[in-house]
Amino acid sequence: MIAVVLTALGLSASAAAQDDRSVFFVVSGGMTYGGDTLVTTNYTDGTSYDIRAGNLFQFGAGVLWQAPDQPFSVQATVNYHFDRNNAQNGDARFERTPIELLAFYNGVPKWRFGGGLRWSLSPTVSAHVDGGDDVTIHFKDAIGGVIEAGYKVAKAAWINARVGIEQYQAKDFTRNGQTYDASGADKTNGTHFGINLTWGF
Repeated sequence: MIAVVLTALGLSASAAAQDDRSVFFVVSGGMTYGGDTLVTTNYTDGTSYDIRAGNLFQFGAGVLWQAPDQPFSVQATVNYHFDRNNAQNGDARFERTPIELLAFYNGVPKWRFGGGLRWSLSPTVSAHVDGGDDVTIHFKDAIGGVIEAGYKVAKAAWINARVGIEQYQAKDFTRNGQTYDASGADKTNGTHFGINLTWGF
């Protein structure tokens, strides 16, 4: 009986120690909407789909620092953000790799509020049509911002509403193997609204 009690106490102490840790591995995923239209794909039934500079899915992973005795936290993630559409005779997509560094205030029960920097690497839009054009636009890396509010659903898990603010400057344009300078083009607005889930382990 004594051995059982001591074992139970040891497990409880271990769980408590784990609950007090301040560093978590985090994964996140969600949907976004917004930004300028980059490519419009048309279908034979009269419908169409727009590839937009702020759409559509973003998934990421990184690290969260959240001290148990402080109302602040810091989160760093590497993400993949993309919008794409496939059809029988071709496809189109816009993809980029955003690195985000965010800081939050956790002093309100069940909530966190914050924001920070977003650095989108290698933004690229491409479209391919069978028997037609192959088009690729490379944009310069873009530095923008994020504003986010999250509602806590577990110790280190939140459902978040966010706004991403960024613009993309074209670098070059390739059509059917021929590349042209596109640095004089107007900037593309990639600002978007999103909902995601962040989960810490």
